[in-house]
Amino acid sequence: MFRDDELFLPIKVYIYLTNHCHYECDYCFLKEMKMLNTKEISKEDLEKIAYYLEKYKVPLVAICGGDPILHPKLIDFVQLLSEHKNYPTIATNAVDVSYEYLYQLKSAGIRYLQIGIDSLRYSKLDNYKENGHLRKVEKTVKYLKELGILYGFATCVTRKNIGELSKIASYAKETGAELLKLSTYDGENQVYKLTEIQKEELKIFVRQYNTDGIYVRYSPVQETLNYVS
Repeated sequence: MFRDDELFLPIKVYIYLTNHCHYECDYCFLKEMKMLNTKEISKEDLEKIAYYLEKYKVPLVAICGGDPILHPKLIDFVQLLSEHKNYPTIATNAVDVSYEYLYQLKSAGIRYLQIGIDSLRYSKLDNYKENGHLRKVEKTVKYLKELGILYGFATCVTRKNIGELSKIASYAKETGAELLKLSTYDGENQVYKLTEIQKEELKIFVRQYNTDGIYVRYSPVQETLNYVS
């Protein structure tokens, strides 16, 4: 057993700021748990969270959801974390975000965004989100580059998109992403659930592609929640 003065504090904490999202992807764990678009953390609770993150000197704070950008107090929360010397990052769909809003996020202390891309196809039938989803992401990436905010991509790998991984990884490299983070769908919907063979193929892909100039990381969890540190 550890003594009190030997306990290890976390270096990274994940905050589900909101369950609200622009989309309702069938493989989303929040949707499967019937929690999608149901709640968000209150301003008062965010202040309490920020207090304890400062008190225990947690360096990294990964803000996720849902999509945190839909929370009305996101910028205030980021500002508070930055003032407390925490390092906040955001996981987002990165759609319908203005240059001005991203500028405010940067001014509040955001230096890295993780952008969800599960397909490079333009039709909703194939990309799971909406027609023209990738065009919206590319517009946001343009703003991020102009503002000097680092970004990476995150892909939830399913039976339907595993064949696209090479193209997604190449796209990430070409656009200047810092990282491509892969996670897998682990629910029970057989339309999306990977076979054991596909899971092994995924690990092989990560090892092989990491020799080609972009850092691809695989995390065997359902949701896309890990960030560059």
